Amino acid sequence: MELLFKAKRKDNGEWLESDSILQFSKHPVTKVAEASLWVEGTGWIEVDPKTISQYINEIDKNGKKIFTNHIVKVHYEADGEELTEKKVVTFDTEQGGFVPFTWEYCCDGCNCGCCIDSVEIIGNCFDNPRLVR
Repeated sequence: MELLFKAKRKDNGEWLESDSILQFSKHPVTKVAEASLWVEGTGWIEVDPKTISQYINEIDKNGKKIFTNHIVKVHYEADGEELTEKKVVTFDTEQGGFVPFTWEYCCDGCNCGCCIDSVEIIGNCFDNPRLVR
């Protein structure tokens, strides 16, 4: 299982990926949450803590890594019919898994996602908020 995070830089909004994260719940002076990602050769880069997303160890149909907060199109089969839905990738504590890879797309509640034909990243909640609707 690969541990990987991504978030937007505070200074320029560029997305960064890293396997190391440093997060403070609240800075003692400013009372604002702070977070940084480690960038090899550069060091700790401050990121917007609201944008921190975690790799869920799944890839989409195009080979792109799927992170929490991605908006995906789920292509699946139900009752012999091909269907498509938009979902925001989140962790579902009740099901103990990442949406959409949970029991709702399974043939018998097995939590394996066996009815999913493909998943495709179409955006994320931060850069494409209109896609969430």
